Amino acid sequence: MILFLSFDGVLHSAGQTQQHFDRLPLLENWLRTHDEIQLVISSKWRKKMPFEDICHIFSDDIRHRVIGMTPLIADETHDEYWRLTEIFDWLNHCSADVPWLVLDDGVFPQAFKRLVWCDPEKGLTSDELQKLSQMKSSMVREMSACRLN
Repeated sequence: MILFLSFDGVLHSAGQTQQHFDRLPLLENWLRTHDEIQLVISSKWRKKMPFEDICHIFSDDIRHRVIGMTPLIADETHDEYWRLTEIFDWLNHCSADVPWLVLDDGVFPQAFKRLVWCDPEKGLTSDELQKLSQMKSSMVREMSACRLN
C-alpha cells in the first residue's frame, strides 16, 4: 500500500518558522506497526531537496520505504487540486494497481475518499493515525472481497 505524504502541516505545524518535524516520530511509530506501507512524497519540499536528502529525514528503519516523489505539474495556479493531479500522474506512471491513501493538509475535492486530512495548525495527531488505520483496513477488506468474487 502507498501513502502519499505531505510534510508542512502534517509532520510539523504549518505555522512553525523552523521545520523540526516534531510529528515525524508519531508517524514513524505508526509505520512500524504497518510494515506494508510504502511512502511517496507529495510535499513541496521535493521542489528544493533531492530525493536522497528527503529520504534522510526519516529514521534508518523507515528510510527504505520511501519509494518516490510525485512529479511536479507545470502550473499549480490553474489547478485547484494540483496535489491530487500530481498523485494521479505518479500512479499513472509508476503503480496504478496498488492501493493508496493520502496524508495531507491541502485542498482536495470534497468527495475524495482516500484522504486523511491534518489540521495544518496542529499537524499529525493520533486521531489522524486512527483514521488512517481504519481507512487502510477498510480498503484491504474491500480488495479481499473483490478477489473472492
